[in-house]
Amino acid sequence: MTNNQLKIVEALKRASEPYLIGEISRITKMHRPAIYRALRALEADGIVRAKERGRRTAYYLSDRSLPSANVLLVGSSSIDSLKTYSSMGLQELYRDMAIVLKHAGIFYRIESPKNYLENDKFLPAEYFALVCQKRVVEKFVITNDRTFKAKPAQLERYVRALRPLDGEFSHDVTMILYGDRFALLDFQKEQAIVWQNAAVVAFFKDIFSFMMTTLPSTRL
Repeated sequence: MTNNQLKIVEALKRASEPYLIGEISRITKMHRPAIYRALRALEADGIVRAKERGRRTAYYLSDRSLPSANVLLVGSSSIDSLKTYSSMGLQELYRDMAIVLKHAGIFYRIESPKNYLENDKFLPAEYFALVCQKRVVEKFVITNDRTFKAKPAQLERYVRALRPLDGEFSHDVTMILYGDRFALLDFQKEQAIVWQNAAVVAFFKDIFSFMMTTLPSTRL
């Protein structure tokens, strides 16, 4: 996220109603062309929404995908973006996965579900069609023993079971690597964070690959 985008987000977070362009300009001290450019990008990312206010267009933060200012990374030339999602906004995360996986048809997931079927309510139709029905995406999955035994085998899914010595692996937290994105989901709080950072993804892929080779692949 750029500095201009961050300024607009901070301004809209304090708004009691959607802001007009003039109000955004007054608060951020930005010129209108820069505001319009930043708003187009924020709308494309689903962070900002537009609505009519009288005869003019006003802008407000989406409640489905709100960035947290204290974790946004702002660089001078190269920016690694970080987004947060909450509640049914988690569907937006899975929609992003569906878009990315059309071009990079493989993902890595470490999950610890209490009830994986309950968590499936966040899967939008686009994701379900691509990943679950067409089955054109390769999936490397590390899960808990209960889910490992419950899920049916699939040719395109490679699964390993993590069996901690001190209890069941059921934190209801999932980590997903897809494309150049690192995602961490907390299904109990219905919150998620996605970091677009190729180096971090490569780092966790190495760890994941080691775990896949050492964990059991048979149902006990």
